[in-house]
Amino acid sequence: MPEINNGLEFIDSFSLARLTLADERHKSGTGGWETYICPRCGTPHLHINHERLKFSCKICSEGGDWVDFWGFFSDGYKPAREDRMKVYFKLKRLAGKEQGCRGEKTPACKRKKAPEEESLLTSSPKNRDLVFREYLSRLTLEKKHHSLLRERGISNGSIERFFYKSVPSLIKGNRIARQMAEEGYDLKGVPGFYTEPVSIALYDYEKNGKRHNLTGIYVPIFSEEGLIEGCQIRKDDTSCGGPRYKAFSSAFQAKRYKKMGGAKWAGQVRHQVVKGTNNHHLIITEGAIKASIASLGTGAPAIGLLGIGSQGGVAETIKAMGLPEDVRIHILFDMDRTKEKPPGPQIKEAEEKLKKEIEKAGIPFKEITTWGLGSERVRKGWKQLYEVNEKVKGFDDYLLKLHKMGKLDSFRQIYFEGDEYAP
Repeated sequence: MPEINNGLEFIDSFSLARLTLADERHKSGTGGWETYICPRCGTPHLHINHERLKFSCKICSEGGDWVDFWGFFSDGYKPAREDRMKVYFKLKRLAGKEQGCRGEKTPACKRKKAPEEESLLTSSPKNRDLVFREYLSRLTLEKKHHSLLRERGISNGSIERFFYKSVPSLIKGNRIARQMAEEGYDLKGVPGFYTEPVSIALYDYEKNGKRHNLTGIYVPIFSEEGLIEGCQIRKDDTSCGGPRYKAFSSAFQAKRYKKMGGAKWAGQVRHQVVKGTNNHHLIITEGAIKASIASLGTGAPAIGLLGIGSQGGVAETIKAMGLPEDVRIHILFDMDRTKEKPPGPQIKEAEEKLKKEIEKAGIPFKEITTWGLGSERVRKGWKQLYEVNEKVKGFDDYLLKLHKMGKLDSFRQIYFEGDEYAP
């Protein structure tokens, strides 16, 4: 790995590239991007974004962030994946980049920045629901995504009910957004949409030296009133890094979303709420799709947190659902934090925190159970299935396994339709 000599190698290479190329600039671009003569291939196809510190050269088939740019001017060196974050933060510190400021403006980095929320837009719940239903209705669900959802035990009717659709290409998504804006739909403050110019938020990633558009499934997030608050994206490919689910959000770096009319995600999108037919039970799990499967498999209403730590507002949601006082609340997080003794310490800590929050809010309930549904029989059976197949880590996986074994109906009758738990 090349040395970063006293922090000057990266700074000098970047500054030198800018100073040299500034005199040979071919043309100016938009959105912070400018086009230069590439010193490696000698063609006017080197694009640099000075605000975001990203670059790409179509001829050299190179592009990326600070780390990639440093390697681009260091004989093509590319750090190993496990070293990228270390190099990134070291370069950021040495180049004087704090709070997203440019290196040559280090004094400005010390100024206190205004809260990001001030430049973010918000929208009413009804308007967001109207926009998302119209936007999703103009999309399709690819065959591979339909098959994936069916394999998870979700029926065709439920696929339509939950508005699952495939993420479109950027060209198609932007065209639909512009058409909706022209037809009078208000996109201001709706997460995932920009208004200046009208466009959607679409992500890309690097793999095998090439940039790829993020593909996957839109997963709408419903409120207790049945309104779509926002969407997540279930990524097809996780080898690019990051979790499987990503927020469909247009709240990026302050300079960018302030200019483009980005929308606030936090506070507008909370957690998934799925209505059921048996209100004497309530399932709280992790994940929007998991909550839907849990409700479909048991008949009970369900709340899907967008992460085990994203528990804000859950107590208020339970109150708003108007459940009876004898409701049994089942906290059913995944059990894959440790392989030896599921569930792991992270899960137990999140369970205890949620229990205390519900009790503190004064919500009446008959009992609160965790991953065994309060039954040693279920706990033992679920653990055995998980030890044989680690894919049976979530309650949705457990229900699907029971369905394939022909035991789901009896399980539902005993634990969700009977008066008491089986011994």
